[in-house]
Amino acid sequence: MVTAQFVGYRRGLKSRQRDSQILLRIEGVQSKAAAARYLGKEIHWTSQSGRTFRGRITRLHGRRGTVRATLNKGLPSYAVGATIIIREK
Repeated sequence: MVTAQFVGYRRGLKSRQRDSQILLRIEGVQSKAAAARYLGKEIHWTSQSGRTFRGRITRLHGRRGTVRATLNKGLPSYAVGATIIIREK
């Protein structure tokens, strides 16, 4: 089981925030090449109320191993800093 930290939401021009696209920092990954092996992997996070949010890692973000993930429904703001589980297939 690999874990990642929810760093924040993807932002656009004029501070537009996309709630369904999140940025993840994967534990132990420090380079773009190392992060590339996680593309296409499924992620999930369970809230305190038991609701499960699922998504998929879609692309790289930056040069230091951060990745972008897309979810069907956006994560709540109190999840920033939470641990996200990456499912290895």
